[in-house]
Order: sequence, then C-alpha cells, then structure tokens
Amino acid sequence: MEQLAGHEVQALITLLSKIPDIHQPGERYGLLAGLSQDLINVIPVNNGALSHLTSIVTTLGSEAYFRLNDGTYPIITVIRNAQRKVGEQSYLFDNLQGFLDTLCQQHSITNQSVPLILSERSLNVAQKSASHVYKQTTQTYGAKLKAIADLLWHEDLFTLTKDSFTFKTIIAQLKAVAEGLDTLKDPDNANIDLILNEIYDVISRLHIAGERSLEQKFAIRTVRYEEFKECYRRLKALATLLVK
Repeated sequence: MEQLAGHEVQALITLLSKIPDIHQPGERYGLLAGLSQDLINVIPVNNGALSHLTSIVTTLGSEAYFRLNDGTYPIITVIRNAQRKVGEQSYLFDNLQGFLDTLCQQHSITNQSVPLILSERSLNVAQKSASHVYKQTTQTYGAKLKAIADLLWHEDLFTLTKDSFTFKTIIAQLKAVAEGLDTLKDPDNANIDLILNEIYDVISRLHIAGERSLEQKFAIRTVRYEEFKECYRRLKALATLLVK
C-alpha cells in the first residue's frame, strides 16, 4: 500500500503553507502544473488556503493517486512546483528538498520517478487552468446570489419580517457567499472587493428594512417594500457581474 503517512501529510501541508502568496488561488493551482486536468478535477475545491492545500496533499497522497499507473508520483510534482516558486536560494527550497529526499527513501522512489522543476510553459498552462477554475467559482457564487435574490422576491415584501425563517435564511446565505468571495480576493481584481462591499451594504439594508416589520402604518410598510425591492435589484445586478 503506497500512500503518504499521516505525519508526512501534516509536514508537507505545513511546508506548502509557507509559500509566499499561497493565499491566492492562482498560487495554489500553480502547484498542480504538469498534472492532467482529469487528476486536477478529482481534488476537492476549497475556499480557504489551508483547506485547499489539505485537499491537494490528502488527495494526491492517498493510495488511489500516490503512484499512478505510469509510475509517476503527482505529489512529487507538487513538491517540485513548490520549489520552483520559492527559488533555490530560499530556506524553504532546502526544507522541501529534505522532505522529498526522505519521502523517496521511505517509499523506495528512484531518481527516474522524480520530475525536474517545470518549465515556464508548464506553469503558463497551469495558470490558464487556475484562471478557468477561478471563473467557475465566481460564477457559482453568482448563481447563489441570483437564487437568494429570487428567494427574497418570491416573498410578500409587505409582510416579510426580520424574525421570519426566510429572512434569516437570506441573511445567512448572503454571509456565506461573502465569506466565500473573501477568500478569492486578488490584488489584480478589484471587482471582488467592490462586490463584497455591495453585499455587506445589502445585508445592512435588509436589516434596516426588517426592523420596520413592527410598524403598522401603511406608509412605513410601503417604505419597507421599496427597501426590500431595492435589495433584490442590487443582488440581481451583483449576480450578473459574477456570472459574466
């Protein structure tokens, strides 16, 4: 049975988590450069950096994928990509090499099975794959925002109260989307920050409208209806931005 031992899994995750900018999705997907798309698709997509690294290491270190039928070791490709990212002058390069040497010794892996550090071309392919996954993820959150907006619109906005199950569900789902998008923030993509600020403001506006639920005056109920309707429109607009 060939697979990473528990202590090896933890040690490698710790090393990979020290790579500069590893919190950015593109950096983590860059670790998968040179692997087949079919294999990449097997790895669960997690929003947080540590969760994603854990998915990468536990999947590629498992018995099913540790050693492929062609005799290659995907987890070693990940280690090589990590070394290339940090550079030979980095202490982390040496620590990764030490881990790799011990791994090869423990699992009787020959030098022929250890890939060289990948070329720029391979990294460019990985970056394109990362961009595709990033787009798919934002589109998924866009679809969730649309579903939340539709949930709000299908309610009776004149009678919707802050204590209703639907209202609480909408708030909880919006917070979940915001938390997910927050992990995708990229210095090169300011749109995510703008969308997050909009979501936070919509949550605030929903709470304000919900606080009017105790008002019995029709004029106040009309104001509440318009506030809820405006939140619906803004959510639909945000969903459209994300799914483009």
